[in-house]
Amino acid sequence: LKGRITVFNAGAERVLGYGRDELIGQATPEILHDADEIREHAERLRAEDGVEAAGFDVFVDRARRGIAEAREWTYIRSDGARMTVELAVTALRDSTATPFGYLGMAVDVTVRRNAEEALRAAHDQLERRVRERTIEIEMALGRLEEEVADRTRAEARLRESEQRFRMLADSM
Repeated sequence: LKGRITVFNAGAERVLGYGRDELIGQATPEILHDADEIREHAERLRAEDGVEAAGFDVFVDRARRGIAEAREWTYIRSDGARMTVELAVTALRDSTATPFGYLGMAVDVTVRRNAEEALRAAHDQLERRVRERTIEIEMALGRLEEEVADRTRAEARLRESEQRFRMLADSM
């Protein structure tokens, strides 16, 4: 339970750019993670759970305690490129429920995150366009209301003028 990687599949090799020989038995999952995120999650564990954890324990603490957790992490590929994954860690337990290892399953969520960002941007653009259009409509409505008021006043003046004309014509 030292956190050393014991299995690293071909898909992980392809996506992350590391060879199995580089990691199996040689490294912990920390090599794949952003150090700042590890520290931030350690602080979250301390604040939310009252747990002091560092390094590998940050990834497995909740699984060790039987708490299911899947969360987003930034993986750093061998070439330094970053990708967002959703990582679920499960404790592997023996017949006495004692952990003998951990299984981490990571799914690349970059496409999902990009789609969410595009959706957010489209939503923001739509909101901006709705606000702009609402202002235009309110201004047009104001102009129409002014025009209706002007016409109402003109009609009233025309009726008054008509009445005066009839009175004048009737008095002749």
